Amino acid sequence: MAASETLIGTVEAVTKAQDGIRLAGREGWLNFSQGYAGRVPDIGEHVTLRVSPGNIAGKYWINALSLLPEAPGTVQQLDTQPASAAGSTSRDLLTLRCSALKSACKLASGHGATQSQPGVTAAQVLQVADKFLEWLLA
Repeated sequence: MAASETLIGTVEAVTKAQDGIRLAGREGWLNFSQGYAGRVPDIGEHVTLRVSPGNIAGKYWINALSLLPEAPGTVQQLDTQPASAAGSTSRDLLTLRCSALKSACKLASGHGATQSQPGVTAAQVLQVADKFLEWLLA
């Protein structure tokens, strides 16, 4: 696996401690990094994950997670797809995700912090990006 990679899949299992998930069609657990502030997905939810390898062989850390509105089928590795018809679909999704994130960042930039009100958090920006992506995919 590359230094950081994007995976798309369906959540097959969640650890009892809710600190990791397993995707359908992929062996091994993916654990949430200490900096992850989002919610833990439920079994059956369809997700896009940004993961990086841990310092122990076979251990991977989830750095970011977003929910998908529809089932992706099998686990996909966006960063390593060959340029083909199937790869272009993954690239199209990645392009949409980037566009949604950019729009969410623009929206958040107009909501800066003041002394009486804190600014927008990264988790809130990702939630807005997920909503934009849902709208784009509808």
